[in-house]
Amino acid sequence: MMLTQLATWLALSSIPTMVNSMIYGFSQMSSTLDLDWEPCFDNFTCTRIEVPLDYEDIAAGTTYVSFIKWASNSTTTNCTAQDILLNPGGPGSSGINMLLLNLPALLHALGTENNLVGFDPRGVNNPGPVLSCFLDGELGTSRLYRDLDTPVDMHDAKSYGEVFARATAFGEFCTNAHSAANDTAKYVNTVAIANDMRHYIELLAKSKGQNVQNAQLWYYALSYGSVLGTTFASLFPNRVGRIAVDGIVDGEDYYNGKWSANVADADYAFRYFFRRCHEVGKDRCAF
Repeated sequence: MMLTQLATWLALSSIPTMVNSMIYGFSQMSSTLDLDWEPCFDNFTCTRIEVPLDYEDIAAGTTYVSFIKWASNSTTTNCTAQDILLNPGGPGSSGINMLLLNLPALLHALGTENNLVGFDPRGVNNPGPVLSCFLDGELGTSRLYRDLDTPVDMHDAKSYGEVFARATAFGEFCTNAHSAANDTAKYVNTVAIANDMRHYIELLAKSKGQNVQNAQLWYYALSYGSVLGTTFASLFPNRVGRIAVDGIVDGEDYYNGKWSANVADADYAFRYFFRRCHEVGKDRCAF
């Protein structure tokens, strides 16, 4: 059921359709310099804002970032409702789909007093610049999933080396695919996305007639989203309103490209699970 829903929303969010001015695809929207919200996906509003490719070199040009909002209708707090930006992690997961597919759970966790805003970080689903390692589109992607995603054979010692070699080859191939001097892939990174979030909260403050220099980020995220959140806090410590992150990723380990901390407690976790399973007995734990 979840996979069917996801496939449906992914299709809808990429196909340019309109029913009675209701938007069901971001490719239909024009990029704007300010927050220009339009009705979308039945119960939401959407906007697509133009942002600098490089915040330190405006001459590099612009790209765009797509946002979707669930607006609070609370009569008691709506006048002070904050926009809570969402990120589901990945890296590479869609914040737009996070809100579309998980609204009830998010409202249960975060309440209904504030607005929830999902966005797709650079290189993910709806925004530019587009990242693609394959000129032949779907054919190359299908080959990737067929070859690269072959699981490790736990009974074959050589399997580990083969999987690692395939992953290394793909990384080199993808790097070469984006090696041109004018390629925009270099503008897809966590620091740039943190700047996009800062840009959003400043536009939000501007739309409310507030001082943009005092704009504060409200943010909820998981997994890689914790890296994005802590990166924002490091870059703009005076712009932090409320940040809540879960599934914390070791930022230093992430930026060093090792990700070794991800498995540091794997053996302990497995031992703990089976010990507790044994303690409660077979009636409560089938293992």
